[in-house]
Amino acid sequence: MAARIIIPKLGVSTDPVFIVAWKVEEGAYISEEQEILTVETEKSVIDIKSEASGYVHILLDAEQEVPIGTVAGYIAESQEEYSKIKAESGNDIISKG
Repeated sequence: MAARIIIPKLGVSTDPVFIVAWKVEEGAYISEEQEILTVETEKSVIDIKSEASGYVHILLDAEQEVPIGTVAGYIAESQEEYSKIKAESGNDIISKG
């Protein structure tokens, strides 16, 4: 089952965070604990690590502000699961505008 890449709560603030950059490409195989995403809060820039190994499907483009708890992408366990997730969610990455 695919793991969700969720924008985490960072510290005590519940303000939205800014997605600075993805450190991996769409469809890339990643390892657990690999840095995959950089986000920025009012006070700091933080690298988010993967909670699973697998193939990345990105839902949200970089350079946009998103609420905490937003699903930014998925990590599929296999190529077959990645293809299914990509087909179900569409090929378009949601951008800022």
